[in-house]
Amino acid sequence: MKKVRIEIKETSLNKRLGSVFTLALYDGANILYAIDKIDWLIMRRLGRFPIDGFKSLLHMVYNPVRKRFYEQVIMHACSPKSAFLPIRNQPEFELEDGTFVRLILMAVCADAPEPVLKYEEFHEALSEDPRFKNLKTNINLSD
Repeated sequence: MKKVRIEIKETSLNKRLGSVFTLALYDGANILYAIDKIDWLIMRRLGRFPIDGFKSLLHMVYNPVRKRFYEQVIMHACSPKSAFLPIRNQPEFELEDGTFVRLILMAVCADAPEPVLKYEEFHEALSEDPRFKNLKTNINLSD
């Protein structure tokens, strides 16, 4: 098991849930699994994702069709061993023990935010790709 801390900068989420999540993740876990675990915590605590237009944090930040994070999401990750982890361009990069990730959602510096997939497209892409089979919270969400 690894300990990973993720700080999320998004006002409406922060008001309801705080900004830092400390997660215990299995070996081999990457940023997508970490975000899925945060979605599980959100669903347990609130019953649904609290931002209108999105079903989950993963839905808000990641495009599984293009296999990349949306342009308006700013992220930085570091670990005790490395000042920079390439999780934005390599979402399947394994997180190290002690990793700290900062996510800034809907960054104001984005001139025109990239359109987010409709939930049906998002869910279908997750469900069909075997690499995402362990994203249980997002796979099991209903429309």
